[in-house]
Amino acid sequence: MARRHRLGEPQQDRLRPAQRVAITPRIPRYNLATSGQELLTAMIQLPDRLKLVLQLFFVEELNLTEIAAVLEVSVPRVHQLRAKALKDLRALLDQP
Repeated sequence: MARRHRLGEPQQDRLRPAQRVAITPRIPRYNLATSGQELLTAMIQLPDRLKLVLQLFFVEELNLTEIAAVLEVSVPRVHQLRAKALKDLRALLDQP
């Protein structure tokens, strides 16, 4: 009888050695050489509302529900704002 997967148990441990595959980390889209100054310059160009969403999510470490309460909007709207902020930030960083 096969063992059931328990929460927190890595799935790789459940596989026989022949079934294991090497897990490669996701290659970041931007190299780590992107300076903090470049990031700051790009963030300054974002609208205030998008900057606030990024700050609350990444700096203050609030979840989407908490951010929705702060901004007095729905959780799906916060998700949209965060996605837009990240998309715009990537576009700004991609500019020459």
